[in-house]
Amino acid sequence: MTRIDAVLTDFFRSELPQPFPAAPGLAAPAAVRRDPGRRARLTLAASVAALAGACWLLSNGGGGPAGAARPGTVADVFQNSTARHPGATDKGKAKAAATPDPMHGFAPGALPLP
Repeated sequence: MTRIDAVLTDFFRSELPQPFPAAPGLAAPAAVRRDPGRRARLTLAASVAALAGACWLLSNGGGGPAGAARPGTVADVFQNSTARHPGATDKGKAKAAATPDPMHGFAPGALPLP
């Protein structure tokens, strides 16, 4: 060791309290939650169950009124309505068949390229 190291070591050792004090006591550890994500998982499960239940009820899976269509059958949309027209279902098809092709007779010309 060099002379300056010995002088500095003696100085800093003289500054330390003798005997060195004991470490302060630690506070009791706080109660640790066993599973911090449990509440989030339960909330997610409840919201998914509520969403699935609402979809099931809205899709007429909950029974519905007595006159409603049963699951697996097709409901008549015009039942008990005044909108019955003999050709109501075929009107759109007939109109689509009668409309001429808008591209009929169109011949595209050559594209001028640079």
